Amino acid sequence: MDHLREEVLLCDGAMGSRLQLAELDIEIDYWGQENCSEVLNLSRPDIVREIQQGFVAAGSDILLTNTFGGSAITLAEFDLQDRTFEINKKAAELARESLEEFRRDGLDRYVLGDIGPGTKLP
Repeated sequence: MDHLREEVLLCDGAMGSRLQLAELDIEIDYWGQENCSEVLNLSRPDIVREIQQGFVAAGSDILLTNTFGGSAITLAEFDLQDRTFEINKKAAELARESLEEFRRDGLDRYVLGDIGPGTKLP
């Protein structure tokens, strides 16, 4: 962990923007919950993992979980508040899995939980 004080680490790109570029169906992939990219952790883990692996391949040392809007308060807007734990746990698992492919190169990489401000600020 000493290298954290001595090196610059690169964080991943914008997951939300990358998901918007993917050709996903609102009803099928987003379960009818437009703008709830966190639901893709459950419905399309393959897409989330592919994007994260692309970030690592491009040089990211840190992956953020796909949980920017993963709070119970924000997920309630999509009637998904009862699945908050499941969605966030899966997001962390996907990020860890995304790093596994690159484990052989011996570089340390990290997963950070991404917590957005929600949508209820004044």
